[in-house]
Amino acid sequence: MKSTEQKENQVMSDRALAALGAPQTVYMREIAAKTAHDELARLVQDQNVTLEIDPDQKLYALHAADGTRLAIVNSRGAALQAAWENEMTLVAVH
Repeated sequence: MKSTEQKENQVMSDRALAALGAPQTVYMREIAAKTAHDELARLVQDQNVTLEIDPDQKLYALHAADGTRLAIVNSRGAALQAAWENEMTLVAVH
């Protein structure tokens, strides 16, 4: 049997965290506009789409508990609104 100290230091996998009733739990993270532009460009590379993103702009990403990126938006308010509209619980992570 493991000691209490050993149990406290264990790290949960992304899958285990998501299975803890966290499918509706999301967190928000500020991301660089260049990162968002590069990711979005890969997603639409076969389509006739032009992306115009100011490289100095702050963007915000919503992530599922397992780290999957769900959305990229242009403000903290828009991220909060997206979580609320989709009945998700936004949690703080540090």
